[in-house]
Amino acid sequence: MIANNRDGRGTFLFLHKPAWQKEGETTFSAVDAGLGDWPYTVLTGHVQSFGYEERNGRDYIRLATTGGEG
Repeated sequence: MIANNRDGRGTFLFLHKPAWQKEGETTFSAVDAGLGDWPYTVLTGHVQSFGYEERNGRDYIRLATTGGEG
């Protein structure tokens, strides 16, 4: 689908868990490879603490509790 929409400026990926941090993961690696050089930003939750890392020139942002009660 991205190949059909190259006039866009980028993509946001919203994930519940930071899948790339799972030991032995292969699914997120396939998504990352499929996006190639397309610009994207990843937003995740689950861990309940803020975090940031840059991977391959892209932003990976982990959100903490954002408005929920806990």
